[in-house]
Amino acid sequence: MRKQLNGYIKLYRQMLNWGWYQDVNTKVVFLHLLLTANFKDTEWQGISVKRGDVVTSLSHLANELNLSVQNVRTALNHLRSTGEITSRSHSKFTIISILKYNEYQADSTTDNNEPTNSQQTDNFQTASDQQQRKNDNNDNNYNKEKNVLEDRSRKVLNSYNTYCLSFEREYWLNKTAVRYLSVIELMYPSFNYDRYFQRVEDSDFLSGRNGRWIIGKCASLDWLLNPANLKKVVNGQYDNK
Repeated sequence: MRKQLNGYIKLYRQMLNWGWYQDVNTKVVFLHLLLTANFKDTEWQGISVKRGDVVTSLSHLANELNLSVQNVRTALNHLRSTGEITSRSHSKFTIISILKYNEYQADSTTDNNEPTNSQQTDNFQTASDQQQRKNDNNDNNYNKEKNVLEDRSRKVLNSYNTYCLSFEREYWLNKTAVRYLSVIELMYPSFNYDRYFQRVEDSDFLSGRNGRWIIGKCASLDWLLNPANLKKVVNGQYDNK
């Protein structure tokens, strides 16, 4: 449903601190909804459309905003997650409700401009705080995972350099080797790397002592951490006969 658009809407500068302000698609979709929302209750095709409601569809919004349908869907999901909108679907259209539209667009005079501005500020600040907490949690989870990977890599390197004395010393693991460690963790929870690398060192074949490998150019650490090769070592395929 497209009505004649005229007049104006209120938009507070505090929106600059809104959690979705830096997300261009979400910001554009929300501003578009504010601009196109009903400014009074009405009826349309026998359906009640309230003040702050927008009758539309994903494809219609996508065409109006020159975005993909997936972009619009993601933006609407963002707005639902932080309480800006709700929506209800019908067979051929969707009604999107801006939850705090009356607060955003409250009629006011000079005497009550300050409270209305304060309400708008609080609304966007709350959404901003929610998004910031979500970002902080994501950062904390990333840092925890990064610390776990770094700690695991240090332990593996220390074990390798301690027990594999016939091999060249290693000082870091490349990205492929780090990924291998995660796979090994799934295959063998609490895997004993000390015992593993001691077994590697004891193997005349893997260490190069039987002449199959060049001394000092033995099986590389990447090769030893490859889950397929590690499984063969664990199963005793390279033990001395």
